[in-house]
Amino acid sequence: MNIKKFASALIIMTCIVGLSACAKDDVPSKEQNQVEVEQSKDVQSENGQVETKEDNQSNTNENDSEGLDLSNVKYIGYEATRDEKLEEAIHKTMPEYDKETYGPVRYYYNKVDLNGDGKEEIFTVLYGMYVAGSGGGTGLLFDNDYNLVTQFSLVRTPVIISDNKTNGWNEILMYVSGGGVESFYAQMKFDGKTYPSNPSVQSEVKPGTKIEGKAIIANEATWDNGIELN
Repeated sequence: MNIKKFASALIIMTCIVGLSACAKDDVPSKEQNQVEVEQSKDVQSENGQVETKEDNQSNTNENDSEGLDLSNVKYIGYEATRDEKLEEAIHKTMPEYDKETYGPVRYYYNKVDLNGDGKEEIFTVLYGMYVAGSGGGTGLLFDNDYNLVTQFSLVRTPVIISDNKTNGWNEILMYVSGGGVESFYAQMKFDGKTYPSNPSVQSEVKPGTKIEGKAIIANEATWDNGIELN
């Protein structure tokens, strides 16, 4: 091989090696991608509660703010620990339910003091063929002794607990969508005994309203995750 041919071959080999290195730098490996996905997931705290990565970041579901100012709303993920007393209370609200006949039901819940008495009520949302549809899931609000306060229909998460109160209880804001209606946030006010059961027929929170409070069950809730009812 003469010197010119050797030099040409050397140049070609150098280019090939350079292109290979660029390709490796530009395309992350499968392992690198997996690490990034894991780091972006919500983390579980020591007390079993799943918390969003940033308290005031937008939640992971598809609900829109519908023109509301939610910048002062704190987002709280659902509890990850099974609550056997809660499961007993849920079963009492649907005595005809049978898992083999109707399929599994999964639940999500948070504990929150709604009436300022220092005792936490339990708000849970159920998903499954028996308890949910395209309009949302079934919501159940229990007092701290697991007595039913209100059963809600058409519940979409997150559920916003407003700092505003009516008859001593926090107002609840629920997102309404589907069924051909224009989406909006419904204002649910305590009447002294219970909350309205159907958010779709309640008054709309006016666009532009600045909301103060917290959003519970704020990380993604679907039919496929959550705690399966025993």
